[in-house]
Amino acid sequence: MMLAVYIIGITLQSSSKFTINNKTNIEMLNIAETYISDKRNLIKYSDNENFNCYEEKQFGKYKIVSKVIKNEDYYQCYKINVVVSIQNKDVEVNTYVTKQ
Repeated sequence: MMLAVYIIGITLQSSSKFTINNKTNIEMLNIAETYISDKRNLIKYSDNENFNCYEEKQFGKYKIVSKVIKNEDYYQCYKINVVVSIQNKDVEVNTYVTKQ
């Protein structure tokens, strides 16, 4: 009986840690997705041609580092790189967008 209670306790503790880590990953991915969406709309619908930039921002407990680099191989194509980090965890998202 004591062994069953111990196994159930360990399982619940592991499940709880997994859920907390998963929630952080989802939050980080949502922040990166929102940031990319904003940059994508800015590039697509702006008259400006110079979007090459590097930014660092703090959003709550998350640090956001973003780079927009013009891809010289393609006409009006830009690479967007966003890294969202917290303590020792990073989520990196890369995408390309073309100007309309």
